[in-house]
Amino acid sequence: MFEERSEQLHRVTTLLDMAVTVLVFLAASWFRNVLLDDDPADLLSHVALLPFVLALWMFFLTFFGAYRSPRMTSALQYAWAVTRGVVVGLASLLTILFLFKVQYVSRVVVVTFAAGDLLALMAIRFGVVWYFHRSLRRGEYFRRILIVGSGTRAKRLAETLVQHSEWGKSGWRRPSFSTPSGASALSATWTRTPRGLASACSNPRCWARSATSAPS
Repeated sequence: MFEERSEQLHRVTTLLDMAVTVLVFLAASWFRNVLLDDDPADLLSHVALLPFVLALWMFFLTFFGAYRSPRMTSALQYAWAVTRGVVVGLASLLTILFLFKVQYVSRVVVVTFAAGDLLALMAIRFGVVWYFHRSLRRGEYFRRILIVGSGTRAKRLAETLVQHSEWGKSGWRRPSFSTPSGASALSATWTRTPRGLASACSNPRCWARSATSAPS
């Protein structure tokens, strides 16, 4: 369920990026014609460049980590990844246009498009981060898990779940320990990091725990 949720979020983000990029590119072409009415740019010539621009943008956005999971990426990191992707994409596009002496594509349109698309792509990432953290606060997409084991095996399984807790940061909330043979139970609160979880499992008599997690 959680892998499907992550893949769905990735697909939606990619489709939004492509749709917004196309719209911003067309808007930049229209805006240039409005400002420079005496020398209008050829809209069809610019539209023919769109597939190449999309391929270039998607490659650099992916390369710089703009599609990483929101569990591992903050809004600031997303903004930095998008900025690098768009700046490098713009530099590559202008270089290619210069080397191949493509004169029919307006440089004003290209630069205006890059600036507008940068802001739009950042807004999409901020929306993704907001949606992700809202889901965590509401407890959506969480699964109840009971681990029954002894010592090292239980600890290893718990660490594996933490590493794959895509929709729950470390994925653990107020776990409790149960000891065998009717011994007294020990309750504790783990920190939301794998290190905190590992240290909490150091008790060799700890054999079961009930937690809320969201593994991918």
